[in-house]
Amino acid sequence: MLIFLMTRGALFQICSLDKEMKGCEEILRGKGAAVFGALCCINGVMAYILAAQKANAFFQGPADDCYAGLVRYLLFCVTAACFLLACIEDCWICQVHNFVWWTGAAAGAGLLFSAGENRGNVFDLLLFILLQELFFCRFYGRADCHSFCVCAMVQCALGAGFTAYLFLMLLAVGMLGLVQAFRHNINKKGNLKIPVPFLPYITISLWPTLFLVYLFKHS
Repeated sequence: MLIFLMTRGALFQICSLDKEMKGCEEILRGKGAAVFGALCCINGVMAYILAAQKANAFFQGPADDCYAGLVRYLLFCVTAACFLLACIEDCWICQVHNFVWWTGAAAGAGLLFSAGENRGNVFDLLLFILLQELFFCRFYGRADCHSFCVCAMVQCALGAGFTAYLFLMLLAVGMLGLVQAFRHNINKKGNLKIPVPFLPYITISLWPTLFLVYLFKHS
């Protein structure tokens, strides 16, 4: 519910300010509302699992653990809301407002700070961000680069490293390739015949990857 309210509120605010986004709120009505609500529920459950760190961390143990778990949960919810909002914008106008990524990056930084010594190698994270913004931006949109950077920040907060960042990229690209090949939208050179939003594939790849990182770290 929290993710739903965050995303819905931000979307309506954007629609009131950006003429290109007019009518986008119609996505959240009818069948679209059911799909969007289901996505919010799934993201909410994943946010709880990833934030808890321990079994029943919100209900048992020292008060500090409870507060830390609650803060992590809120930060994961903000991250999820940013990605859902970015997907809607990317599908509607093929671009994403910068404040969405600034908000997501702030939430990612908060997760990194709250992780303490449990976070991954920060130098790996900085290297990956530099590669995204300076090299990989030649292959896909700037918003996609920003999204991969925010994904890496969240992964790093869970203790993941450079391999996990690359795995998420390969998973997203592979999923895009399979879907578009099934739709016969890839030409003989391997490029898309008709450009399609990439952010939904990145978002879909994010949560399973985070869950795998979580399982690996807590196995």
